[in-house]
Amino acid sequence: MKTLLPLLLLFLFISCSSDDRNDIVSTNIDYYVLESKFFEGQSMTSYEKRRYDVIDGKWFSTTYLTGSHSTFQTHFYSNGLLVTEHTNMDADYIYNGQQLIAMRYSNYGGSQQYRRFVPISATTYYVEVLTAAYDDPSTQITARFIVELDAGDNLVSISEDVNFDGIMDTPRYFTYQNGDLVTAETANGTNYTYYYTDIIDNQNDIYEKTYGKKTANLIFIQQYLDIGSSGLLYSKHVKQFDFDHNQYTVLSNHYFKKKYSEFTIGNNRSQLTTTFYFK
Repeated sequence: MKTLLPLLLLFLFISCSSDDRNDIVSTNIDYYVLESKFFEGQSMTSYEKRRYDVIDGKWFSTTYLTGSHSTFQTHFYSNGLLVTEHTNMDADYIYNGQQLIAMRYSNYGGSQQYRRFVPISATTYYVEVLTAAYDDPSTQITARFIVELDAGDNLVSISEDVNFDGIMDTPRYFTYQNGDLVTAETANGTNYTYYYTDIIDNQNDIYEKTYGKKTANLIFIQQYLDIGSSGLLYSKHVKQFDFDHNQYTVLSNHYFKKKYSEFTIGNNRSQLTTTFYFK
């Protein structure tokens, strides 16, 4: 089934491993700065620096510290809930009380897409792909996914519902430990295992506070459908693989202060440094 699902703007910081614990104890992230350098051979071809402001633990605005030096609000809230975002995805979220019931969005300025979220039980939901807004009488369902959560709002299974009969046709299964996704099983039975450090994933902290854990797991189901090829699976802690292959400066509160990453493809090289500031 070919269905375009929403993409999350990921501020990627795949980094190396160092441990420099100090006496910072605050867990309230104020903002972080991403510095990006791009090289062809030994010559730098591009340099960019951005600041991402966080309010009440949630993404709020972006400031370009190079180029235009402009600031724009990226996330908008009402009664503590995210209602609009302008990132690589322009999206509006509609709620019934605290429950997300629909969204409309476009990725990278593409065509408008529509989703509806239908609670079947306290932990089971339909995520429906629509042709028009959820409250448009002419809207039709073009695809449906079944999502099952646990009591902690972790996504434990997901599947296409090909025949719209409420039966999981291609289920994927997930298990968790200490807030981390530890195993995933694809529809064809392939298993993946993930290992973690004790370092808090700052990005996951902001991500969950911005969207709400349950809401995020309903919106961004593509990462779970694409197990194996998706690098977007969030957990509470930093994966051991990322720590082993990249550089972190870790604080005494188990959050990290800085991440540094370097990628080389052929003659092209990029360096990313992300520095977090706490209140």
